Amino acid sequence: DEIAEGHGAPHLCWERDFAVGRSGNFATFRSSRREIGFRPALKGEHQRRNMGVAAMIGELLGLSDTEIRSGIEGVFWPGRIEVVN
Repeated sequence: DEIAEGHGAPHLCWERDFAVGRSGNFATFRSSRREIGFRPALKGEHQRRNMGVAAMIGELLGLSDTEIRSGIEGVFWPGRIEVVN
């Protein structure tokens, strides 16, 4: 907290200041300012923190819920846990 404060930057902690809950193919970002539901494009439980950090940065940058949702739902990483038929 002191280092961030010394630089005039917020010090945000996972699960204290923001988090993402996930149920099946649906996830919810929660912070003190908002709650956004979305269907994440990237699969895997390990992606929860990545989505949370991305959403929190979007919030800090002043992005709308729609813009944050669009970014998380639209991300594409070819070959990354991709379902192949």
